[in-house]
Amino acid sequence: IVDTTTSTTPVATTATTSSKVKENYWKDRVLAFASAVHPRLGANSPVSVLMQGGGSDLIEYIALLARPALVVSGSWDKTIKVWDTERRICLRTLTGHTEPVRCVAATPTVVCSAGHDKAIRVWKINTGECQRVLTGHTHWVLCLQLLAAEDTLAGEVTLVSGSRDRS
Repeated sequence: IVDTTTSTTPVATTATTSSKVKENYWKDRVLAFASAVHPRLGANSPVSVLMQGGGSDLIEYIALLARPALVVSGSWDKTIKVWDTERRICLRTLTGHTEPVRCVAATPTVVCSAGHDKAIRVWKINTGECQRVLTGHTHWVLCLQLLAAEDTLAGEVTLVSGSRDRS
């Protein structure tokens, strides 16, 4: 993967067209998963509100943080949203992807996102600033995982990605 950090100029986004039945099915699944693993994600949570009309398109993936109490969502509308589960509000919307966002990973300071545009973006969670754009995959990026420093041989936070290009 190559770091091709570019300007953080926002990219205009438009919602993609998707079947309402399929969209509701996936929204229900994400909400059920989130509610099962995070006690603050009940019927009036930001994720629940997002799933029921607060977002403009299908939510593909979420990352949950306990401290601070945040939910990060990636969507087919090409955006990433950072939600405060204490105050039940969207703190910021991150824009820059040119295709749907398929995966997100987060730490208390960093959000990583990727998807159909084959790029991995690294954002500051507290400002929404895009710090890096990593390229190198030749097909959609479908999964991301951030490994804590204590879990790696190098003793540094490590980002791992998986793509439809089989790398």
